[in-house]
Amino acid sequence: MGLRQFRDLLVRDSGELIIVPGAPPGDTFAELLWAWRSARNECKAAYDAWCRSPSSTEYVIHQAAADRADAAQDALAGAWRREER
Repeated sequence: MGLRQFRDLLVRDSGELIIVPGAPPGDTFAELLWAWRSARNECKAAYDAWCRSPSSTEYVIHQAAADRADAAQDALAGAWRREER
């Protein structure tokens, strides 16, 4: 898995999740769900790559993907809580 594949989701220093083209159009919750699933899949692939070829580069790629997955999960949970009110 290359670095280009990790450009779909970015997290700013503020922890704000940035949704980019490729997410399904519609309500924010659906877009956040897509972002979380995508980030989770990328994290799994990065972890698998690190396990196959343990190196500091693969570890950093995996950690960045894990951070994106965490941020996407937080954004999804926040949207869910707002919907419940």
